[in-house]
Amino acid sequence: MDQKTKKLIFFIGSLFVAVIFVTSYLAFGNNQTQPTSTTSVLQANTLLVYGTANGVVMNYSYSAFVTVLSKSQHNAVNATLDALESSGNISSYNPVNSTSYQAVLASINLNQFSSYISSHLNSSNVSVGGYTYIRLPANVLMAAGGGQAVPIAFPQTNYSVYLPKVYPIGANVPLSVQALVTTQGKIFNNQVRISGAG
Repeated sequence: MDQKTKKLIFFIGSLFVAVIFVTSYLAFGNNQTQPTSTTSVLQANTLLVYGTANGVVMNYSYSAFVTVLSKSQHNAVNATLDALESSGNISSYNPVNSTSYQAVLASINLNQFSSYISSHLNSSNVSVGGYTYIRLPANVLMAAGGGQAVPIAFPQTNYSVYLPKVYPIGANVPLSVQALVTTQGKIFNNQVRISGAG
């Protein structure tokens, strides 16, 4: 390659870089800061509060959970659940793990199922629980970490709560209640957690 060709290639390359530089300057280099309006979503100031309440059992779900203390009871539990399935009292059951089972109820409710299991198996070695529909009081006394308890209004009072023990309909059940509330004392986005206290 002769000297003249090298100079021509160098000139074309330099011209190409200069064009890129000028274009970049025009596009970005002459920007001025303009006032902009931004929309910011304000996060609500919330607080986790705790309380206890007595809920009233209103109804049961169609799902029951049987827990046994020992895997050695496996055959007895299977035989009992097989009998309930054959009679149409439950529609099906499945093992959850080596010591617990889930049954889908059909013609009996959770309370009747619990009574049947207790009468056919050693009640000291087996427990029945399930999701129960609970009605809370309209207001629950709640506090944040040892502070003074204040009444918090619950816009929704009916909740599905898993209880490890079965209570008859109409019974009062001690409950632990947690809720996320705003600084105005309102429940934030229905953030409520309820569990059995006893």
